[in-house]
Order: sequence, then C-alpha cells, then structure tokens
Amino acid sequence: MHIHFTKEEKKLMMDDLQYYYEVERGEELGYIAAEQILDFMLEKLAPTI
Repeated sequence: MHIHFTKEEKKLMMDDLQYYYEVERGEELGYIAAEQILDFMLEKLAPTI
C-alpha cells in the first residue's frame, strides 16, 4: 500500500519537519534532509498505520 501526496502536501510536511527540528531540537534541517526523513517515514512507517 502506497500513500501518495501532492507536491504541495509534501512541501508542507517537510516545512513541519524543519520547524520541529528548529524548535524542539535547536537544529537546522535542510530541504534535502527533510525530504529524506519524510521519504523514510512514508516508506517505513506509513504502511503500518
């Protein structure tokens, strides 16, 4: 089962990840890193939800 998102939806999720890392961890997360984390979550975690 694959979950598909529009480019806009994916961008919003990446923005949320970047915000979380900045606020909660005090770390700057770049665009590529945010995309890689999101892709990992979607691939590994989403199918179990």
